[in-house]
Amino acid sequence: MDFEKLIAQVPGWMSPDDLQWLTNQAKTTNSWIEIGTYCGKSALCVGLNIRKNARLTIIDSKLGDHHEKEQSIWTTLKTLKQHRPDIRTQLIRAPSIEAAEMVTPAEVIFIDADHSYESCNNDIKAWKPLAKNIISGHDYSKNWPGVIQAVNENFQNPTEIHGSIWVIKNNPRTFFELC
Repeated sequence: MDFEKLIAQVPGWMSPDDLQWLTNQAKTTNSWIEIGTYCGKSALCVGLNIRKNARLTIIDSKLGDHHEKEQSIWTTLKTLKQHRPDIRTQLIRAPSIEAAEMVTPAEVIFIDADHSYESCNNDIKAWKPLAKNIISGHDYSKNWPGVIQAVNENFQNPTEIHGSIWVIKNNPRTFFELC
């Protein structure tokens, strides 16, 4: 199946480089939490490529409120379940900080919610303890200075950047000495 065509049908702001990183990372992951989903473009990309029987948790305070071109998280979820019935998908409609208290840790945490400095900073602080391997997020670009500032203050700089995705890998230097 050509997953690229399915993903392209979902509205969102992921570049080809962003989607490639999500695809590559998902293929090696058993548990993923996405904070902020809009219509679910990145969640679909991850869900179609994540390991067999993996867990995908999708969190958004406005879950289901976004509709564009007859697409919403609900149509995206339907597509995902048709092509990947093996994965365990959990949807949580709650503010990010509250949701962080409702879930168990995951290998990858992906933050793409409110892009203001305050919100992004609070998201990083709330979700960092739940990231087993990677904490990452979207829109590390000059268009979103609040994201850049929050990431740089919390981690001194991303260990990797792919498109506009920032990545911090869980190792003693980046996660614990900088906390």
